[in-house]
Amino acid sequence: MLFTSGFHVDTVRVALLYGILDTSQYHRMDRRVMAIPLEVLEAEVLGLSPAERSRLLDKLLASLDPDPEWEKAWAQEADRREAAIEAGTAKWIAGDEVVARLRAQLK
Repeated sequence: MLFTSGFHVDTVRVALLYGILDTSQYHRMDRRVMAIPLEVLEAEVLGLSPAERSRLLDKLLASLDPDPEWEKAWAQEADRREAAIEAGTAKWIAGDEVVARLRAQLK
C-alpha cells in the first residue's frame, strides 16, 4: 500500500514504532500531496542494500556544487600521499586495522 506521495505505509509504521516520527506528525500529514519527512526518508534509505545506498550516495554527492579550492587541495593531498607510499616513507593500512586502532585510543 502506498500513499500518493510514493512512500510505503510500512515505512511510516516503522518510523512510528521506533520514535522517528511521532503520532502528532503523522496525523498532520496530508496524504494527497505529502512531502516525505526527513526522518522517514532516512529510514527508507537505511533500508536499502549497501550497493543501492552507495549508488544513491554517489548521486547525492554529484548533485552538490563542487568547491574548486577543496577539489584542488584534495587532489594535491592525494598526490602527496601516493608519492609517499611509492617512496616507501608511508604504507597502506587496512581499514579494519585503522578502526581497531581508533577504538583502542578511545577506550
